[in-house]
Amino acid sequence: MENLLARTPEPFRAGFERMNAVREEHNQLSYFEGRWTNNITVEIGPELAPLEGGGTTVAEPIHGGRHYLLRDEGTFGDTPYTSTSTIGFDNVRGEFVTTTTDSLRTGVFVAYGQFNPDENAYTFYGEVPNMRTGGGANRVRLVRRIIDNDHFAFEWYEMRDGKEVKTMESVFTRQ
Repeated sequence: MENLLARTPEPFRAGFERMNAVREEHNQLSYFEGRWTNNITVEIGPELAPLEGGGTTVAEPIHGGRHYLLRDEGTFGDTPYTSTSTIGFDNVRGEFVTTTTDSLRTGVFVAYGQFNPDENAYTFYGEVPNMRTGGGANRVRLVRRIIDNDHFAFEWYEMRDGKEVKTMESVFTRQ
């Protein structure tokens, strides 16, 4: 890093240092580090029974603690899945960012959001393809809510018929 910064002309150097800094927002993400079990409930639609499942998640810091990598393995109903997510803080945007890829779809989910200390929750907004209509984008909200030192919840909300509906909830327990 020293060589790169030494060769970087001003004013780019100051911007690069600001962009590269590990801040308190990054440090607070260390909460997620460790091994977790999870129980998942997925709401497919009002006419169908929810799918239930669960699995394990391992979360570890990457990039000097700027992001956390979460690797999941489990089942939705009787369907096995794997998932890889990141959560970090973007110094330039001034927002938290999360990404997800998984074995149940080919797209990459990206969402940005904020941490609300009063609710002890990270709230992100993004878009996914609308699987109900086969086209267009569906705006989604996801919440990672810290319950206590050993439990957090992941909630997924999407728009259905013009109303926001919670379609997935996963409760994590630290192992």
